[in-house]
Amino acid sequence: MKRWVHRRLHDPKSVDQPIESYISALCLDLIKSSDTPAVRLTVKAQPIVLDLESLMSVSLIIAELVTNSLKHA
Repeated sequence: MKRWVHRRLHDPKSVDQPIESYISALCLDLIKSSDTPAVRLTVKAQPIVLDLESLMSVSLIIAELVTNSLKHA
């Protein structure tokens, strides 16, 4: 995982973003770092904002899911 993906996971400014835009940006960073540029991803989520602890948990789960999908799909 590139440094900018790691920074996004720990950026406290992320709390102020709607979850859909945050997850989209996180997933795009993961795709860019995976050397699979042909992969397309669409994120649809309710316009909610999570607290930092919840956002970190969700981010780590999504990062693992997307990374494993890119690696093994």
